[in-house]
Amino acid sequence: MESPTPTTAEPQPVKPAGGCGNQPTWHGIPRNEIPWFPTVDAATCIHCGLCYVTCGRGVYEMPEGNLAAVVAEPFKCMVGCSTCGTICPAGAISFPDPAIVQKTEREHKILKVVRDELRVKKTKVEMERARAKAAKEVSAISPQVEFEVAGDFGNKLFMMHLYEFVKDKDCDITQFVMENPTLKGTIGGKAPSYCRFRLVSETYDSVSDHVQGIHHIVESSGLILINERKV
Repeated sequence: MESPTPTTAEPQPVKPAGGCGNQPTWHGIPRNEIPWFPTVDAATCIHCGLCYVTCGRGVYEMPEGNLAAVVAEPFKCMVGCSTCGTICPAGAISFPDPAIVQKTEREHKILKVVRDELRVKKTKVEMERARAKAAKEVSAISPQVEFEVAGDFGNKLFMMHLYEFVKDKDCDITQFVMENPTLKGTIGGKAPSYCRFRLVSETYDSVSDHVQGIHHIVESSGLILINERKV
């Protein structure tokens, strides 16, 4: 015996679990009082799944076995949205007359509610922008920058040049570490060595203005800057 052709009937209003206090609303209106949701014509549906994939609110389910899309959560549908119906290649999805949304807006004086929500949202957006701007400004402050330098340090007064550079400034060189392959190789054989140090602000201000000075000392000493990073 063949199974009957599946159909998707118009969904009926469903009260969300958890009581009135947890009931979803649309601008203060209980969502299940607004009959806006899609209806799928099962005989027309081609089971492509485009509605299921496109809807970001979890309205649809796609049963196994090439069955028609099911409107599983009708009241999760955004009031006034009909995107899934617009993109359905088979034209299997329909919506109520948009006039019911406009009627709901008039009956509940929704524009007054929206004006209040507009002020709240604009304030929130402005605060988020201000927070993002402040975060960007803070991230631009570099109280510490670490440098890694390589090259022949044997006959160069690199440390003295660094000292002369910072001695009259509100910054200092810290955590200076030099790694030499051998002392004889470094002093007499010009074997390449590795050096790591930090340029640190003494007032917790940015040291960005002094970074170019470090670059100049490295280059004029014939060394190679192999890495630089904010700490």
